[in-house]
Amino acid sequence: MTARPPWNVQTRRAISALLRRAPIAHRDGPLRILFDAFNPMNLACLQPMIDALATRPDVRVSLVNSRERSLENARVMFTAAGYAANQVVLASPRMRWRRWSLYVCADHRSVRRSWLWWGTPRVYADHGISGGRHPRGEWWELRPDLLATYAAVFVTGEIFLPGAREQGRRVGCADVPRLVGFPKLDRLVDGSLHRHDIAHRLRLDERRRTIMLAPSWGPYSLGTLAFDSVMSLLLGDDRFNVIVKLHQLQTRDAPAEWQPRLRSYAAHPSVRLIDDPDGLPYLHASDALISDHSSIGFEFSLLDRPLFQFDHPALIFSPPELKGITERAAYRFNNVRDLPALLETGLRAPMERSAGRRALAAACFHKPGTATARAVDLLLSLAGGTSTAAS
Repeated sequence: MTARPPWNVQTRRAISALLRRAPIAHRDGPLRILFDAFNPMNLACLQPMIDALATRPDVRVSLVNSRERSLENARVMFTAAGYAANQVVLASPRMRWRRWSLYVCADHRSVRRSWLWWGTPRVYADHGISGGRHPRGEWWELRPDLLATYAAVFVTGEIFLPGAREQGRRVGCADVPRLVGFPKLDRLVDGSLHRHDIAHRLRLDERRRTIMLAPSWGPYSLGTLAFDSVMSLLLGDDRFNVIVKLHQLQTRDAPAEWQPRLRSYAAHPSVRLIDDPDGLPYLHASDALISDHSSIGFEFSLLDRPLFQFDHPALIFSPPELKGITERAAYRFNNVRDLPALLETGLRAPMERSAGRRALAAACFHKPGTATARAVDLLLSLAGGTSTAAS
């Protein structure tokens, strides 16, 4: 049975359809593409596409944070990433009535503040992949009843495509999911990151192995259930540099609890706390990664280095076959007491699970290194511009 979109979506679509029928003068000039980023992590995922399109004379890129009601506050995030303040627009009624060629976001909750009334095509690029998503097993954090509001939803890897198309079919838009890959990860494999330079910038002790701890967030994540236990284990071994990158939401609900803990760890000479939304340079500098079902663990598989994954029964793999692939790629543990022996095994024979890691990367990420070109080609096609014919 095909589900109907909620009444507010149906109403918006009906009004936009009427507006598109209205006779208007043809407007020449560049394509106007609007990128919506709610937080720095969203922006890091959209940035490769923004930067590629910004070099084209036939495209004008604008930036918005549709959750932010102050233009001054919205500009802070974008200017910190190197963009001009005049590229940022406010998510206001006036903005939503402008004629845009395309709207692109990497996160989603509601169409209320991001609906563009002239029926502008909408693209959902997502902000990662994860083995554990919604308890019902949806692999992306997108409400199924809003799928039909998009002209395209990017799918990072072939393992997710059948499920994505099935969800689309249920709401009458099976052709909306598009196999693109994950543009953010192109830098991880294209040779633009240099491990020695990153290690030098972080002042890492080159005599030690570098372990990155990067858990997800939520009640069953490693960051919530066992963060201090893992840190105690790592700091008790003088063979390791430790890079810590928490999920941006981990400390949100209890900052008074987390801040003194993090300050204490930051004072340790072998620890580097990372507050950068782009985790790729730090992955590249690491010999191994300890994580859970966070997207960053799957991303690390592209580097074919030892991966250690905290497992909890409440974290669901979707699709189910992802679990089997991950078990062949990662050293998995549900008790921190088991981690020292796994670290010894994985670091002593770093290529032991190489085949599994390469299989995991191939399943989750379509043609890494070329995803940005494919994404830009699709965006230009949807916006009505000239595609680059990426394959």
